[in-house]
Amino acid sequence: MATQPGQKPHDAEEDAGAVLLAITVIVAGAGWLAYRHLAKNPDLLHRLDAPTAIAVATATLIAAVSALALWRATHPGEPSPSEPEKWALNLPVITATTGTTAAAFAVTAAAARWLFTMPTVLAIGLAAASAAACAGFTVDPFHTRRARMRLRTTLIQALYTPLGHKQPCTNVIPAAQWDTTTAAPQTITIRAARPLPTTPKTSDDHRLELDLDTMAGSALRRPDPTTTIRQLLNTHCGAHYRVSSDPSALVFTATQFVPEQMDEELADLTRKARDVFDSTATVTGTRSDGFTIKHTIAKKLMGDFRKRVAEQNLTELVGGTWRVKWDMPNSTVTFAPKPVLPFPLFTKPIPAVRTIEEAIGQYRQTRFAYGVDLDLGIQEWDPLDSPHTLVSGKTGAGKTVYLRGLIMMAALRGWAVVLVDFKGGSYSDFVGWPNVHIISSDPFESIATIHRMYKLMDERNARARWDQSQWEHNLPYLIIVDEAAQFKVVLERLWANLKPKDGLKECPTLAELGELARLARSARMHLVLGMQRPDHTLIDTESRDNFGNRVSVGPISRIAAEMLWDDSYIGRYIPRIKGRGMATGTHQDPRETQYYFTPPANSTVPEEAAVIEQLRPPVTLVPRYVPELPPMLKGITWNEIADAPWFPLSERPDLDPTNYLRKVTSFDGDPRLGFDVAELIREAENHPMDELVLAPRDLQPKDVVSFDDGHVGEVDGIDIADAGVVTVMWQDEEDGCLCVSTFSPDSRVSVQRDSS
Repeated sequence: MATQPGQKPHDAEEDAGAVLLAITVIVAGAGWLAYRHLAKNPDLLHRLDAPTAIAVATATLIAAVSALALWRATHPGEPSPSEPEKWALNLPVITATTGTTAAAFAVTAAAARWLFTMPTVLAIGLAAASAAACAGFTVDPFHTRRARMRLRTTLIQALYTPLGHKQPCTNVIPAAQWDTTTAAPQTITIRAARPLPTTPKTSDDHRLELDLDTMAGSALRRPDPTTTIRQLLNTHCGAHYRVSSDPSALVFTATQFVPEQMDEELADLTRKARDVFDSTATVTGTRSDGFTIKHTIAKKLMGDFRKRVAEQNLTELVGGTWRVKWDMPNSTVTFAPKPVLPFPLFTKPIPAVRTIEEAIGQYRQTRFAYGVDLDLGIQEWDPLDSPHTLVSGKTGAGKTVYLRGLIMMAALRGWAVVLVDFKGGSYSDFVGWPNVHIISSDPFESIATIHRMYKLMDERNARARWDQSQWEHNLPYLIIVDEAAQFKVVLERLWANLKPKDGLKECPTLAELGELARLARSARMHLVLGMQRPDHTLIDTESRDNFGNRVSVGPISRIAAEMLWDDSYIGRYIPRIKGRGMATGTHQDPRETQYYFTPPANSTVPEEAAVIEQLRPPVTLVPRYVPELPPMLKGITWNEIADAPWFPLSERPDLDPTNYLRKVTSFDGDPRLGFDVAELIREAENHPMDELVLAPRDLQPKDVVSFDDGHVGEVDGIDIADAGVVTVMWQDEEDGCLCVSTFSPDSRVSVQRDSS
């Protein structure tokens, strides 16, 4: 029990008191027996021999002195500036053993010589044997008792400051109970200098109290007193304790327990979850099957940015790739491992269409399957629901492979496929492929191709203005424009050189592309734009809404993510697996997808050639067409290019584009060597940015901030506290990581803001 204030505390080390009591009892008992025996036999005093008396007296004196020294060691005084360690508990093993053996010698010698009248030599020898046996039986228990007292001293030193005591004293731990089989105390009574606030437990399940309280980052929080006590006991005793407080929050009781075996992996997950969330977060599940985190900081996680920071941080700690689902009402978040999708997934053949009528009749039921999502569901494009497709991906990520799959699927469906490849070479394997209607391989052919498609759309819409049934007789078209953003740069350059004096400011081909995106749906003409990074100047907001099927291949940039998904996070951290990306398909939300692998049409690899053979249409329903451009491009007008006449390649084999080498520029020198410097096509200029110096509270989303440490990032959002402190959430331009910075109200930051 705890002592009352002002009282001298009882010795919590009961073993030390037992030793002292044992010596006292032995000496007192021996004296009492001697007194009683001499009272009954007065003549014995005359028979006392000097050697035995001297031996007994000496042993008794040694036992008494040892008992006094032992009492002083186990009852230290108050510490002082000159003796700060005076309070420390100690049990001198040699002194205790000496006192015990001396007492045993004295009692045995007296009893053997004077009670049983043994010869002096025999009595002294028996007493010596008794003393040696006593020493052998008591030295180990004394060592154990000394270790326990030192442990109690260590715990007092560790606990007195957290519990509010000004100096260490035995009152910090007034009582402790040991089991004879354990080195750590079974029950410990701990007293604080003043009542301390504690948090009551909501559950008596202590499985997570193994060693999670020692996790990294716990020092940054203010722990509960019971947590502090449990941590220190765990550290110094090497055991696990349940710590409870009395109603006064002044006295704590720690009881040792053996926790249930907890999976090491779950313990590791819990530690890492508590590093990211809070110190009370709990984890259920496994790393292999997925796990759920229960937290208490739902208010601090409001907003997409904070959730993504938590996802990013925990993913970096745990590793792997995860699908994350937040349940804010229940304060839980579930991390499910992404399944391993087979690779490569070859494009699946479909029944081929054999007549034009069949191709037109199946239009409304057409779906183009192009991959498998993480739920192992088939990702499809429904042209009737989402008329156009936007494809983004860096060079080499697999964008052309995805487009090649759409081309072969559309050709099998009997659609007319039009390929606008201004740079040429990407689709040369489709020369002679059934139902590939047009392949433009340079900027001039591309201008003529887009103008022809624009006129076709206008003709179909005009025919159906007063007779809606006319649309039902139109053959579907798939128009693929590859590297559309760079194509825009080339078109603007050509238009600047060929524009007449009274010509429009905007390039006519770009205007026609915009109208195709807005108006071609009803004409059954479907546009697919492929580009490394979506360009809002090429596809305005109204046109972009018609690109319901959006696809990204591989990790994409922040700007591309914003253009495709209206979210600067989606698609940026896709695993670097060939053919992996994000796609909407027939869903409203983008899903991670493994795209089908479509080999080149002229592949000679046996496995790939077998796949190509199944994807080749058995009949050609749509003839190949070629334009007749002027033989000399110098001095040509834009209209002469756009309005070039078209012929079936079978009628005009002389117009086969493989026989021509049309160039936008000329190279002076041997192009096979490339020693001369060729003129480069420059990137389109971005909107000018205003350079500003602002107070942090005036920042806006999309502002680009230059921080003092050299980092540059785009603002995602800001929070302003009551005291005026501004918290800025931003994305690092260099690595795309989500970051949080705090600014004082009077600070200033350098900002770049889009002038538009």
